[in-house]
Amino acid sequence: MSKSNQWRCRLQTAGPVALGVLAVLGRQREARAVLSIDVTNDVIDNSAFVNQSIQATALYSPVTYSPIFGWWQINIPFNPDYGQGSVLDVIDLGLVDNTNPAVTQVSTYCNINLTSNPQANPPANLVGQHATTVATFAAGYNPTTTDNVVAAVDFGIAPLATLWSGSIVAGGDPNGNNTQTAASVVYPFVQAMNVGVNGTTADVINASFAASGVPASQDWFSQALDGLAAQNPHTTVAIATGNDNGPVSSPAASFNNIAVGALAADPTLTYQSVAWFSNHGPNDFYNPYTNQTIPNVRAAVDIAAPGDEFIVDAEPVAGQPGNYEVTWGSGTSYATPLVAGAIAQLDAYAHGLSSIAVYLQPLDPLAPQRCTDATDSRVIKAVLMNAADKTAGWNNGQTVLNGIITTTQGLDYNVGAGCLDVGRAADNYLDGNFDPQVIGHQYVGPKGWDLSTVTAGTPNVYDLGTLTAGLTLTATLDWFADTSFDDGNLTPAVNRFANLDLEILEQTAPATWTEIAISEALYNNVQQLSFTLTDTADYQVEVIYAGVQYDFPGDTTDSEEYAVAWSDVNVPEPTALALATPLSILLARRRRNKC
Repeated sequence: MSKSNQWRCRLQTAGPVALGVLAVLGRQREARAVLSIDVTNDVIDNSAFVNQSIQATALYSPVTYSPIFGWWQINIPFNPDYGQGSVLDVIDLGLVDNTNPAVTQVSTYCNINLTSNPQANPPANLVGQHATTVATFAAGYNPTTTDNVVAAVDFGIAPLATLWSGSIVAGGDPNGNNTQTAASVVYPFVQAMNVGVNGTTADVINASFAASGVPASQDWFSQALDGLAAQNPHTTVAIATGNDNGPVSSPAASFNNIAVGALAADPTLTYQSVAWFSNHGPNDFYNPYTNQTIPNVRAAVDIAAPGDEFIVDAEPVAGQPGNYEVTWGSGTSYATPLVAGAIAQLDAYAHGLSSIAVYLQPLDPLAPQRCTDATDSRVIKAVLMNAADKTAGWNNGQTVLNGIITTTQGLDYNVGAGCLDVGRAADNYLDGNFDPQVIGHQYVGPKGWDLSTVTAGTPNVYDLGTLTAGLTLTATLDWFADTSFDDGNLTPAVNRFANLDLEILEQTAPATWTEIAISEALYNNVQQLSFTLTDTADYQVEVIYAGVQYDFPGDTTDSEEYAVAWSDVNVPEPTALALATPLSILLARRRRNKC
């Protein structure tokens, strides 16, 4: 059914209250110290530490994956591509400084004031240190470095990704006082997602800025990004949740992005708890048709990543050989580009598969579409969240009601699905059932993902086969809040918000399936279940269309497109990384700085 615009709930173009004051989450209280360091022996490269902490190093050596296309399992060897073939756009207050040796590969600059978009070189008044640091964490690459002390700037998560840079400011200093307008903040997003460069749009956008204290009922920017994301599903937006130790800020409070929180360092650097500054849920839910705000009901953090006690810079001290002025920083600003880099890595692998899809087509006629679906942001989100490591004390509100594991929360309020694990995400993404496009009931095996549509009254059933007691079964479901955005008049249109449920069933007798777990969060577009199996048995995952929270009058839509990911794994206890003692001590003793 076509949707008449006259019935859609339109939000007003942003004013000062609705837009808020967007600020970089960066370097407000950085710490510096002069250290005497033997760079050849005493201190590890901080970039290796950052990448190892989220298991990105699992993709830095040749590996063979075995995705299942239709009924065919195909062994596909991958050499490390380091994100090559994907486009990663850092949108910030300032633009990335391409005179920094780690980010000279920036190819496109975008700001509402630039006379040419994309522009080849950034004007000096728009360059920002915060944007530059964020870009180095996501995609820094400096092959000439000989200094082990420099930060993740030398080797980001996806160092060979094509790097773009956008600025949201309308005027002023991008590192301090600045002005923003509704037009200026959405401009680089529209360019990256709708317009693109030479026919190419961004695969992933990193946004490490926030506006605190914007009520859900007035959050124009979040609604605008929801609309852009729904209209451009092959661009995934990762946004920092904010550093105020309060509810998740705008625009991370939107639904169709990946909201990233920060994990704190501890003396063993295992990153097992939320950082004290990292914004978290529960957030409010706003119904634009009834103008009703339901307080404290939504788990708005999607995933977390290390964001505490990073060496973000180290400069030799003039006249003092062996001494370096080292800068520490912490914040959701640094956690978010780790997630963005991981997305660039996954998208790069998907693009690689797309290039050989024509050769797979004789075995599986749907192979080209499956490869296209692999870059859908709902798929990327489901896979990353499904593969996340559960941090100590992770709690998504699962309780046993009438013998059924039940959550109406879906995610942990502090860390969402848990800590980013790039290696496990790649395994879930590429080493199982690859988009079987289930409608109805289908065998899919113990690991994989799918992009499909569920209709009211007909659950989609994923038959996992026999799983072993003692393994952890995790399943994650997400879908879009149906929103659109008119970039001509800067107006989001909120259409409908569907409710989907996620269920796990166990075969308890021949031809008898018993519901054992359900995630039925009413006020979010993500559901997750994760628990240890007590029986060796056959299991099923079900996706159920459960109605709507709101829709426009006269709407008869009774279906929703979604992504789901699932896996059964043996989850080890968290272990400390093997780090050089001097750096471990230094990183453990400074905890006040946030970016």
